[in-house]
Amino acid sequence: MTVKSPLFSIVIPTRNRAHLLPHALQSALNQQFDDYEIIIVANNCQDNTREVVHNLANNRVRYFETNETLTMPDNWEFAWQKARGQYVTYLCDDDALVPSALATIAKEALHDTPPIVSWQDAIYYYPDWNDHSLKNILLLFNFGNQLIEDIPANNQHQQLAHFNFLWSAPIPKLVNCVANRDFFENYRKQIGKLFFPIAPDYSFAWISTQVCEKIRVINRPLSVRGISDHSIGSNAALGAAAKEFFAEFGDFDFFSETVNTLPLSINHLAATFARCNKQMAAKNIPVKPFNTQSLYIALAKQLAECRNLLTDWLSHAQLLKNNVSDQFPALIKQINTILLEPPAVQSTESMRDMHKRIRLMALEYLPNIDIAINHHSGALACGLSSLALKDEILSDKTWSYLYVFGEEIMAHTIYAISTHVDRYYDFLVHCKNKLKVSQ
Repeated sequence: MTVKSPLFSIVIPTRNRAHLLPHALQSALNQQFDDYEIIIVANNCQDNTREVVHNLANNRVRYFETNETLTMPDNWEFAWQKARGQYVTYLCDDDALVPSALATIAKEALHDTPPIVSWQDAIYYYPDWNDHSLKNILLLFNFGNQLIEDIPANNQHQQLAHFNFLWSAPIPKLVNCVANRDFFENYRKQIGKLFFPIAPDYSFAWISTQVCEKIRVINRPLSVRGISDHSIGSNAALGAAAKEFFAEFGDFDFFSETVNTLPLSINHLAATFARCNKQMAAKNIPVKPFNTQSLYIALAKQLAECRNLLTDWLSHAQLLKNNVSDQFPALIKQINTILLEPPAVQSTESMRDMHKRIRLMALEYLPNIDIAINHHSGALACGLSSLALKDEILSDKTWSYLYVFGEEIMAHTIYAISTHVDRYYDFLVHCKNKLKVSQ
């Protein structure tokens, strides 16, 4: 008997992270939509991953294990082949889906069967994040004035090629998009694979922004990207989680395809893009290169930000300058300026302390409250929130972004925080619109 393919496949690749997996899986199980499956691929896990899945799973969950340790790109490739849905998305085991995610995509974005639909992330800092000022805080951005946009794929490709994208941008990395399985399976067969070392998410983005004409974007957060010390990409891929990840590649030459050996996440992306292009060109698929001068500028900026994370920072800086002098001597002045800039002064005030300070300032002169309410067209909640008089949130003056404090809403996990995203994002948009009317 033929099994009907679901509309969506949520694919969760995982390796020895049973302490994180339950929250991602709960968010996948908690969708306000029925036509989907969940694929969990345990990459030779040596912890209690199987037990965690068994305790939470229902009949929509399909569980697979590898009998040897695969690199992350190979595990993602293996997982892709297990998916049966018309549209596929990947959910990292330290991330979460918003409950309305699949329902929103199905209702708003699939009417003409687009090859890809992406969205921007909400950002959540885990309670164990090393920056105490951001622990257990959700960060939401105002994403746009219309819900659905079709953006030329080349626009997003140019952001990648010049390394000037935001990490939470709606560039389709498969962890923030749904991809039409038939469309991309055709390219997978041509190219040989969709996920290249060392960054499978960005290899998918690099390929998809070249083979698609347009990227459909939903301008609201449908997933929550978790940032913790367990995150491979945190701290410019220089943390303990990244080192463990790199070790799984054995003696693989990470930088054989790029212009230098700086151990920074931007450089790993450049090497990933180069590997994709090499394979695509070999299969006679037209490719667009990345901009090497832009790469050097991006590397200089990231190196400057990582001054305190690299014990041999000076030698890395000199290596970068030597490379630039050899290839683009006219660029060396700009690189030197970036590297010589004093590090940004880090505020010692946490978001919660800032919230208290703004509140006290507002209460020192009570007419501030009426002024703020009037400034928001009479919207009481918006006016109070702008003065930090609501316990759980802190916004900027223009309502471009909003911090939500997990403790104040009794949310202490990424799954719990994901259930509040829709409510607070709608509030953010509402208050921004009220502010516009008053101006």
